[in-house]
Amino acid sequence: MLEKGKKLLAKLMVVSVMSGQLLSVSTIATSVAQAPTVKKAKVLKQNNKRKKLSKKQRRTLQKRKMAFYTKRAKAHKNAVRRGKARARSFRARLIKARTRKGRHKLLKARNRMLRKVRVHTRIMRKYSAKANRLKKHLGLVRKPKAIIVGRASWYSLPGRRTANGERFNPRAMTAAMRGFRGRKVKVINMANKKSVTVRINDHGPARYTGRVIDLSKGSFARIASTGQGVISRVKLYVY
Repeated sequence: MLEKGKKLLAKLMVVSVMSGQLLSVSTIATSVAQAPTVKKAKVLKQNNKRKKLSKKQRRTLQKRKMAFYTKRAKAHKNAVRRGKARARSFRARLIKARTRKGRHKLLKARNRMLRKVRVHTRIMRKYSAKANRLKKHLGLVRKPKAIIVGRASWYSLPGRRTANGERFNPRAMTAAMRGFRGRKVKVINMANKKSVTVRINDHGPARYTGRVIDLSKGSFARIASTGQGVISRVKLYVY
């Protein structure tokens, strides 16, 4: 019995050693087989990293990004406009509300809408800033023909013919200026940094007045109160 047990132990030891050798051989074979594929994958990754885009491809990619940012900024701008309109309607209803509960509900709705407007405004500014940076980088921002600093006022002559033949509209974004008829001018009020873009369609103010531009009533109201009459310092970018 002892001899039989010794023989069985010897056989088991031999089998275990052989199986271990087989396992080691199989692992070596698999590692050898996999090694080239792993190396190839690493080489491909390195090549992809090293592969640079051409100047034209980079430009097209930046233009796509700029278009996306502009689109998103426009969407949020429309959301701001709609939110402000709804807030105004809530305010009008709040004034007319008779019950305390109704006023409270309308006030809560208005405040909620104003919070949404602030969020959309923040996101709109972020996207527009990104789009403007890309525009500058791509050289798509137009350079002004002239930059002028001076005084500005408003005038209103409804129905009168302007210098280029069209009827004067007080609400239109137009202005009168010397020497730049037909051009677009960006007017910035240096006191509050508000701006408006107008089209020159009429003769400008006389030199003795000391003004550089006369805006229509509607365009003047965008950057200052019409009761003010004259803005002491404006900056004009003529395009």
